[in-house]
Amino acid sequence: NTDGPGPSPPARDCTTTKCWSTWGNALWIGLSRPLWVLGWVILTLACYFDYLPFFNRIFAAQVFRPLSALTFGAYLSHPVIIKLIAANMTDYYTYSALDALQRATWYFVLAYGTSLVTWCLVEKPFATITGWLVPKKGGARTPSAKPQEAQQAPTATELSA
Repeated sequence: NTDGPGPSPPARDCTTTKCWSTWGNALWIGLSRPLWVLGWVILTLACYFDYLPFFNRIFAAQVFRPLSALTFGAYLSHPVIIKLIAANMTDYYTYSALDALQRATWYFVLAYGTSLVTWCLVEKPFATITGWLVPKKGGARTPSAKPQEAQQAPTATELSA
């Protein structure tokens, strides 16, 4: 494959489709990922510092909470899942929009399913055990101990006495 990535999977036959120039391919290969990351960094920081309250409300919605707890596990497991599926293929991938969408959906389901199993069997039990073993800040109070009342500044009559 020498005709470069282009905006979609590369065209193998430059007679029926317009091929990119060498400079176009070099710019795409060299700048597409850094610009993609820069865009996500700008969006993330804008939401963090509340410059985009509309997007911040959307991304912080309650519906995303369960997925946010599983995202790191899905991030760790998805390369293994993709490689396992690719290694067990009996034929080459065929590139069509429907096939790519179907594959992406399966990878999503399998990665988050693996993450859920990992969370249930590893993360949550260890978090519970850690909660039992690590003492709470401030130490445990005895039932007879009362919280300290707020200290008030002495009045003028108390100072003169």
